[in-house]
Amino acid sequence: MEHDYYQILGVTPTADHDAIRDAYRRKAMQCHPDRGGTHAEMLLVQEAFEVLSVADRRRAYDAARADTNNTMSQQTAATDARDARQRAEQYPPRWADMEELLNRVARDFTDAEHASVDLGRGIQAPTAGKSVSGWVFILLGAILGGVFVSPMIYGLFEGGMAHTPPNVKNNSQTGLCLLFAVAAPVLGGAWVGAAIHKRIGRSMKESERGRCPNPRCGSSRGWDGSHCRHCGTTANGPPPARPEPTQATRIVRCEKCGQQLRVPSVSAELEVTCKSCNHKFGCKPLP
Repeated sequence: MEHDYYQILGVTPTADHDAIRDAYRRKAMQCHPDRGGTHAEMLLVQEAFEVLSVADRRRAYDAARADTNNTMSQQTAATDARDARQRAEQYPPRWADMEELLNRVARDFTDAEHASVDLGRGIQAPTAGKSVSGWVFILLGAILGGVFVSPMIYGLFEGGMAHTPPNVKNNSQTGLCLLFAVAAPVLGGAWVGAAIHKRIGRSMKESERGRCPNPRCGSSRGWDGSHCRHCGTTANGPPPARPEPTQATRIVRCEKCGQQLRVPSVSAELEVTCKSCNHKFGCKPLP
């Protein structure tokens, strides 16, 4: 496989969704071009998250990673990687926009107003207020319930009706039973989708409460309210920066344009590139 997505994000293959999300946030802070990283580094981080954050894509990637001789798994993983790479190109080029996107997605989960609406006869359907992701989960749950569960219940219903004498069958009752067989799984799936979305939102709220206030860290598992065990940040602020180690230097002149350049004083020959004319030349070591 071309890339090890777990290694790119710095997590183990057993990491859960929260750990992957936290690792992605930390890596995005480090690798975004506006934060001192490069476009290529950010693309890899974004691509890794696009694959590992979605259960089906992660499952296909893990299968291909575990068995390199399985052609079908390799093809599926390669297709997912190619699609993820295309989506990764769309990351916001400015860090402020990137951070706002991350926060907006989180708020869409944590601020969802879960409720229900009465459909009549005491039947309740879930709602998610203005949360886009909440409605997506509800819709997906309803679709999956209708596609996978409704046919099974309908098959059981048909099998039962086949053994019912014709003179006992009631068209009205048959229609109601058929409607129940189709509608109940759809409604049940919608409730399951809403419950999953609510659970994710609750988990994200708990993560935010434990998130380190230092933006360069952002760990959601290291902050205890007064100290971060990952970066050392306290309630008074981040830890003092470690002083950069000093290194002896000397001045040399470019052989082509005479520009003065500062280079390290080392006992080995250096290849120096002039900042003025881009001329490259060898710099002899100190005696």
